[in-house]
Amino acid sequence: MLPVVVGFAVACNAILGIEDVALDPNRGDAADAGPEAGDPTCAPSPRDDPKVIREACGIFATPNGSDANAGTRTSPVKTLRHALELASAQRLGRVYLCASTYPEQLLIAHEDALFGISVYGGLSCPDGPAPWTFTGEPAKVQPKDASLIALRVDDAPGQVTIDGIQFAASDAAEAGKSSVAGYVTSSSSVAIRHASLAAGSGRDATSAPAADPPTQDPSDFTGNSGNANGHGGPAKVCSCKQGQVTTTTTGGKGGDSDAERGGSGLPALGGGLGGANAPSLCGRDGAQDGGSGAAGANGAPGKHGTDAGVGSIGVGGWTPAQGLAGENGGIGQGGGGGRGGTCSDPPPDHAEGGGGGGCGGCGGTGGAGGAGGGASIALLLKDANVSLLDVALTAKVGGGGARGTTGLDAPALGTAGQPGLGACGCPGGNGGQGGHGGSGGGGAGGVSVGIVYSGPVPVLDALTQDKIHVAHGGAGGPGGDGAEPGRDGVAQPTLNVGPTQPLHATP
Repeated sequence: MLPVVVGFAVACNAILGIEDVALDPNRGDAADAGPEAGDPTCAPSPRDDPKVIREACGIFATPNGSDANAGTRTSPVKTLRHALELASAQRLGRVYLCASTYPEQLLIAHEDALFGISVYGGLSCPDGPAPWTFTGEPAKVQPKDASLIALRVDDAPGQVTIDGIQFAASDAAEAGKSSVAGYVTSSSSVAIRHASLAAGSGRDATSAPAADPPTQDPSDFTGNSGNANGHGGPAKVCSCKQGQVTTTTTGGKGGDSDAERGGSGLPALGGGLGGANAPSLCGRDGAQDGGSGAAGANGAPGKHGTDAGVGSIGVGGWTPAQGLAGENGGIGQGGGGGRGGTCSDPPPDHAEGGGGGGCGGCGGTGGAGGAGGGASIALLLKDANVSLLDVALTAKVGGGGARGTTGLDAPALGTAGQPGLGACGCPGGNGGQGGHGGSGGGGAGGVSVGIVYSGPVPVLDALTQDKIHVAHGGAGGPGGDGAEPGRDGVAQPTLNVGPTQPLHATP
């Protein structure tokens, strides 16, 4: 059981969507839940027993110290990272911080918490009149690098306690980026007490550039001509490359002499064979003439993209939801080959091959989905057991989602192949036009949330529930022409994006 204050407000829990938890009324705030890796008299919190503020219990760090120091009260180290390394190496289990600003990230990794680790603020600084005494004035952790999350706990196997520290994240520095104050992943037991986590504002996303159209030289898609020796134009095979996908379209073979029908264009549906009835434009005798190849069917338009929820938790933190891309337009059907023919005029009689069908055209490229707006999240949790006691959680505004791009028109087609002499044999059919590309859906607006979690439900005491403050979510981006807009970012105390729940807020 994680250390929490007795007496949850059931009604407040119901509003926040947080599970009620059975509490142990005999469990106080004075002792850590996890084992201390050293002197058992180090167990109390320094706010309850000042005798634990000594070298036998932990490492001391101040921004004015030096990492060449031993980490004692009179010789403190400078950085949080080095303090944690020394505490782990010496099996002390604690780091003490004074009431100053640490311009770096507090990162507690697997090796830092093998035997449990506690990081305490609330102590006076060594340059004051009463160095390293408990005053309750918190330490502040705010990285200079705006891309860093102020508090990260990754894969911690032992008990982790954070007490008396303010964590502040800067406003997101780049378009579409989020601001997250704390992130805990894959950790068995983390207690955050008498602390605060404040996120900055998320940034608006910017629209992606229009997609490149597929490469299609019209001359490459023109059917092969027949010849005067009775041979029909060979089938023409063409390729359409869109991104990493290559599709093939084929114009039908022209018919040989003696009125052979032309072959069907590919894909298999809609390609025309040589016509059975001779139109007047094909051949002059009429008896042996073949019809022109039928045109291929046009490709279907690509489906428009839609929005894809509010976002998800990934390795690096929060990933805003990008609108789904529009599909590429369908490829056009290849035209049928023209029928061959035998001519008696001018004499002597001669055979003439039919023209091959033109290739179907490539489809238009689908539009990209709009990028999601950056979020403002005070605390992000993934597969971690976390309890909060008297913790203030503040989120600012989320950024706006970007517009999805509009799908592209299909490129121009090539023409059908011609018969050998343009008299008895028949021309092939033109390839079908490729379909218009679908437009991309709009990006989701950035969320403004106190706690976003996936996995175990965080345990909050009543004080924490009353100290969750959010602003407003960003607007969802519009879709490309015909596509759906992204949804607006939510603003709420908690948000579950776990695998058993839909990746969006309940309306």
